[in-house]
Amino acid sequence: MNRKTGLLAAGSAAAAVLFAVTLSTPASAATDDATPFGLTDPAAIAKVQQLQTDGVDVISASQADYKATTTGSASSQAVTPQALPSGCHLSVIIYRTNRVITGSMLTSCNFGFTAGVMTSTMTHYNPDFGIWDSTVATGRTTGAGRDMAMDNHYNCRNGNASNYRYVGTGQLVKGKTTYSAAAYDTFDTNQPCGT
Repeated sequence: MNRKTGLLAAGSAAAAVLFAVTLSTPASAATDDATPFGLTDPAAIAKVQQLQTDGVDVISASQADYKATTTGSASSQAVTPQALPSGCHLSVIIYRTNRVITGSMLTSCNFGFTAGVMTSTMTHYNPDFGIWDSTVATGRTTGAGRDMAMDNHYNCRNGNASNYRYVGTGQLVKGKTTYSAAAYDTFDTNQPCGT
């Protein structure tokens, strides 16, 4: 699994809020039955294994670690050390059942969090024009505890072979610390839909 790290910024002119995001790219294929797609989160592994046991076509999966959000001005951010991983994972799994493409997102932690939010977007790739041309599903869920889960479904209404991308982001709060993560899955090849 390849990992990319980016820096996202949000906030008002009075105070910038910056946080590090580890963006994980999906593994190309399952590595073995114990660690499908190179996943390390036990909840994500269990979900993939259950889907495979049920005969579902699991196409791709990836995960990212939640990292503590760093706040402060942009000038102080340059000298603030990055926080250690939180012990929480955000996993995204994309699979196909007959004519339905599903993006599944999981947050799993080894501690309880007081508030959390996950958001997702599934986008369609148009192979005729070579562009990601339309958003076919979006989602948002909130919760508290040790885990959260959300699924987005897209019913393919034709027999076209297409690619899909599923992007998930999450934010968790424990005490005065906010943790953030982002990960995505994408098909490397066109998947027949509706055939």
